[in-house]
Amino acid sequence: MEKNVFLKLCIICAIVMLCVCQDVPQSPGTVNGSNDPIDPFQPNLYKDKKPHTFSVIGEDNEPSVSCNGIIAFSSSMHSVNPHIYAKPIAGTSVTQKTNGPSSDIQPAFSPDGKKIAFASDRNGNWDIFIINADNPNTIWQVTSSDADELHPSWSPDGSMLVYCAKSSNENWDLWIVELQAKSFTNLGPGLFPEWCPVKDSKKILFQKPLGRDGHQFALWTVDTDGNNLTEIISSAIYASTNPSWSPDGKWIAFTMVPVDSAKSTNMDIHIISIDGIGMVPLIDSPDPEWHPSWAPDGRIYYITKKEGKQNVWSVQPDLP
Repeated sequence: MEKNVFLKLCIICAIVMLCVCQDVPQSPGTVNGSNDPIDPFQPNLYKDKKPHTFSVIGEDNEPSVSCNGIIAFSSSMHSVNPHIYAKPIAGTSVTQKTNGPSSDIQPAFSPDGKKIAFASDRNGNWDIFIINADNPNTIWQVTSSDADELHPSWSPDGSMLVYCAKSSNENWDLWIVELQAKSFTNLGPGLFPEWCPVKDSKKILFQKPLGRDGHQFALWTVDTDGNNLTEIISSAIYASTNPSWSPDGKWIAFTMVPVDSAKSTNMDIHIISIDGIGMVPLIDSPDPEWHPSWAPDGRIYYITKKEGKQNVWSVQPDLP
């Protein structure tokens, strides 16, 4: 039971924790560094919405799209514990990449599409692993500490990963690992990091609690040397989670969740520029949408639940 609760918290980025938030001011939030109000009723900013997975049993989660048009995602379609699956963007055939009694989550394609990094509890706690996309029988364990390590994201050249790890004081920190040298660097507090995909970029996007409140999240960036820590967006009435870079590094897609516990399932995807200006809702519908993943093809892939079925969908953002 404890394992299942922890897994759920990891997958949906502490959204469940939002239901225990205390009273907050009921006034519009603002984008950090801007006077623009957060308006969830602006027009949708997308075209060409389409489904990509079609699970009827179980739940699909955490899409990652390769440069050659393959979607990797975690799913519990065949077992209580989720595993990693992959399929062509335009196809319907699905290939299971991991199996066994463990839980395997949060897949991330390498920039060349040849490898998949993911988190697994196969050794008792959460660690980071890598498999070859075409030969998943070959597996490389990247981390092996007693800490729980989650959410790997690749550097643009594929030589490093950034991930988050739970420290001994129960806080989450960002770490970078150089894969060949096996050297590790701590970047400080943060959750669910995403390395900017632009060539030679040294910018990491992540979420962390807003102030001292561990149930509200703001989005930040930091350089790989730990410098230039910058808050991009924060709000008194929304938590900002699951950020993802646009391919050109100019925009961020993220999940916005009302702090009001009565609306904790009302999750929507928004877009904001990297300078924290011009936030708009990507999709505003009765269905919850979360965990955006901005793919090399320019589309935003995400998770939604319709009529009780949780699958991967995508839209083409229509940016201003």
